[in-house]
Amino acid sequence: MMLFRVQSALTLRLRDVWTRERLDVWTKTLLSFRAFVHSPLSAICSPFRLVCLVLLWMLLTTPPILAQHDHGFRFVRIQYQDPPGRGGFGGAPWSHDYPTAEHNFYEALSRTTKIHLGGPPVVLSLEDARIFEHPVLYLCEPGFWEATEEEIDNLRAYLDRGGFILFDDFRGEREWRNLAAQMQRVYPDRTFTEIPHDHPLWRIYFDIDPVEAPSNVGGGFRTYTKYD
Repeated sequence: MMLFRVQSALTLRLRDVWTRERLDVWTKTLLSFRAFVHSPLSAICSPFRLVCLVLLWMLLTTPPILAQHDHGFRFVRIQYQDPPGRGGFGGAPWSHDYPTAEHNFYEALSRTTKIHLGGPPVVLSLEDARIFEHPVLYLCEPGFWEATEEEIDNLRAYLDRGGFILFDDFRGEREWRNLAAQMQRVYPDRTFTEIPHDHPLWRIYFDIDPVEAPSNVGGGFRTYTKYD
């Protein structure tokens, strides 16, 4: 939810900036047209004068183009290759709860927010250039994610441009170490930074106590403990 609030704020900010810039263009256009009308050239260039009037009318009547008018929000699940040697329990790791999770998420967005949904959920690979059309990506079960070099390069470029990726649903230290290893390939000179429990991030929408929140750090099924 925090992401959508930030996205809405950015949309309003972009709209404000765009509006100011557009007003500047209108002002300059009106001044230029006024100067032309009162110039000697206008008396001998009536067709040109008519064209100027048409262009001015089009400029003033064109509706504003807002950020969300392009695509709207779409949920993007990342598909990756099933690691070799893994059994078929539960299907491919990337598809955990697919497509039920997407349907439930869209239903919740429609009922509780005014976020514009720009189309049904979509499944993409990190090798697909269309990921750059979406601000948020979702990758499930990163404990089984073994990225190709092209995926690594694309993800680095995506994040450098301001994209956000959510990793979800992994159990225990082994799966965490796999995620850390893959991200180390994305940014060899960076490490994960733990968000302290008193950070404002935990209170943006709901008041969440990360220390008290149950988590599957033990790695087993039906075993939920707390972080130290």
